[in-house]
Amino acid sequence: MNVSALFGTRTEWANGIQVNLRSSSSDAITAFQPNQRMSIDEAKQQLRNASAALADAFRKFTIETKPVYTSSTITTGGTLTALSTVKVVETQTGTTTTSNADAVAADVSTAAEGLNGAIASLRELAAETPLLRSEVENAVRDAIKSLSSAGAQGLSLQGKGTDMRLAVDRTKLASSLAQMHDEIAKSLDSFSDHIDGFAASRPPELSPREIARLQLGPTMATYAASQIPNTLRLLRPPKKAADAYRNQMVLQK
Repeated sequence: MNVSALFGTRTEWANGIQVNLRSSSSDAITAFQPNQRMSIDEAKQQLRNASAALADAFRKFTIETKPVYTSSTITTGGTLTALSTVKVVETQTGTTTTSNADAVAADVSTAAEGLNGAIASLRELAAETPLLRSEVENAVRDAIKSLSSAGAQGLSLQGKGTDMRLAVDRTKLASSLAQMHDEIAKSLDSFSDHIDGFAASRPPELSPREIARLQLGPTMATYAASQIPNTLRLLRPPKKAADAYRNQMVLQK
């Protein structure tokens, strides 16, 4: 369905399909002091604010359809030039559509850096709460998937766990905005729901022993792997002893 037919000649998400969508200002992002220790709740809120800023960047998209006119000149009156009347007539011959897709794609790219910064803040806490790695990854992947499934191209997640980051191809995103803006707008609530659900979740309570086991697991695995060559050397008989044994066997024959 043509968007301009639904909402008039000028269609904006803010006045059309976005009426019931949530919006929040990026000004709400909490500023933390460089040496301040961030809690998990504060880091989650930072991620929520960053995702809201990303959604707001998408909501700035507008599309405008304008008529195109062709001018023609009609001369009426007598045969004398002084008595003739010249009249210019404009006839609509079509329409032209413009959008701010390029500007929105640039804003989304900037907001993506804010999202990456919020994920990095959670990375610092993942050592103490290892389950955060998988929780963050699942929430962010599901959120971005909701936008991609709606037609937003040029969004890609790189890395895993709290080491992941969102990359934006502005050219691909701008092209998809111009073609799939209705569907992308409708998916913004789903995008926010995934992040909000993660921010509101409470991690299961772990005993000190379980926390220590999760924290030491990668370290112990690395240590064990480093000891394998030493173990193999211990199992291998010394060269002199092996040679002496072979010589003894030859003499016995």
